[in-house]
Amino acid sequence: FFFQAEDGIRDYKVTGVQTCALPIWSTGVDIIGIDTETENILSKLDKKIIEGKTFSVSGKNQIIIGKKLAKTLKIKNGNKLVLTFTDTASGLISSAFRVCGIYESDNAPLDQRNVYVKKETLGSLLGIGNNIHEITLLLKNDEDVIPFQKKIQPFFSKVSRSEEHTSELQSPCN
Repeated sequence: FFFQAEDGIRDYKVTGVQTCALPIWSTGVDIIGIDTETENILSKLDKKIIEGKTFSVSGKNQIIIGKKLAKTLKIKNGNKLVLTFTDTASGLISSAFRVCGIYESDNAPLDQRNVYVKKETLGSLLGIGNNIHEITLLLKNDEDVIPFQKKIQPFFSKVSRSEEHTSELQSPCN
């Protein structure tokens, strides 16, 4: 990244939205490609896992899903599910993933919608390699957020703060 340590960045994550399906059920999800270590710092995902664990080093096509989604799809840790999405060439991609962990946060609508996979796996399936389309930054000091947001705005199509999404994230899905 072109960010510098003096920008006050403590950590970051990169993200990918599509469909999660079982033979009897289908629902929309946000597929988030993560680096486990970084995600654990940013969102404390490892502390929210109530069944199973985070990704194993050698595991292939692993997925961590929310408790609410697991209940909706009637799946358990160790079960398989299929993600279907489009790659950069608008081709339809479907890939089976094995649930390695189920998490529960304080936000049930997000637990229904957000699924986590290894960022390398998602990049490979999407055909984007190491390219990214969303960055989440965690700054060392809260008072640096607005000045930093203004500094980086010219380089991105959209820059927002997490509190700008609070009402959206807390409202029920239609």
